[in-house]
Amino acid sequence: MDGVISARAKMEGVDEDAMREDYLKHISLHRMVSADDIALMCLFLCSPAGQNVSGQAISVDGNYS
Repeated sequence: MDGVISARAKMEGVDEDAMREDYLKHISLHRMVSADDIALMCLFLCSPAGQNVSGQAISVDGNYS
């Protein structure tokens, strides 16, 4: 995500920290999603606890979308 923020900040001519703060304002958890967050969802879906989940699009984005 840092690459996305850096590229967008450069394109819009704003500071990366300001761009990051703008992203965080739109995320209800007020923190960036990490690779571990994605991995934990994958592990859940592959575990017996996720056995009844099928045909779903699950966003792991802190409610950004």
